[in-house]
Amino acid sequence: LQKVKAEIAEISNNPQGLLLEAIHSAGYSGALANPLLAPESAINRLNSSILGEFVS
Repeated sequence: LQKVKAEIAEISNNPQGLLLEAIHSAGYSGALANPLLAPESAINRLNSSILGEFVS
């Protein structure tokens, strides 16, 4: 979970990552237009029990 948070923070500070995200959302519609990375607010709601349920 910490690694995911670090990767999102790194991409958020990288202009190329933000550009890729913007191009992706502009180029697709419907379910394909979902963000490539989860927003930080969604990551902050995760915990070990939620991840365990997802995996099982």
